[in-house]
Amino acid sequence: MVFFLPGDSLLFLAGMLCGLPILEVSIYALVFYIAAAAFLGYIVSYFIGLKLGKWLLTRPDSLFFKSSYLNVAASYFEKRQHGAIIIGRFIPIIRTFLPLCLGLIKSNFRNFMVYNLIGALVWTSSLVLAGYFLKIIFPELIHYLEWIIVSLIVITSIPLIRQYLKIKRGTGG
Repeated sequence: MVFFLPGDSLLFLAGMLCGLPILEVSIYALVFYIAAAAFLGYIVSYFIGLKLGKWLLTRPDSLFFKSSYLNVAASYFEKRQHGAIIIGRFIPIIRTFLPLCLGLIKSNFRNFMVYNLIGALVWTSSLVLAGYFLKIIFPELIHYLEWIIVSLIVITSIPLIRQYLKIKRGTGG
């Protein structure tokens, strides 16, 4: 079963809206700018890990940051090496914390940049183009845009609700 999460669903939705009066931009420009933003975001996160990583590890766990998230990302990287930078983009917790972790462990920056670029292109283009081509293949779907947006919001809320219920029951995270 496939679950879209906030970043993924927004990319998919942007692809669907591309070329409509709602979002009048070419699909090439859309993919390029989103991929560039994803690429630059990972670089910023890498440098945050490089400069502030040790300080982050001393901070108490919160709803949004747990030191165990860095451990999960580090473990994922150890198993898959540089492919983790590409594949990890599709996995929510890994996507968020992997570049931070790579900065913290002072991973080779040149290798990071190469795989970061490939990962940004693969992740963004696959999701944006999936939405774009779905709109082209099934043009009548655009008439159900409100339902699609509501469905994406509901689906992306499931992990947040599950986490909230775990915390409320006292089982932690």
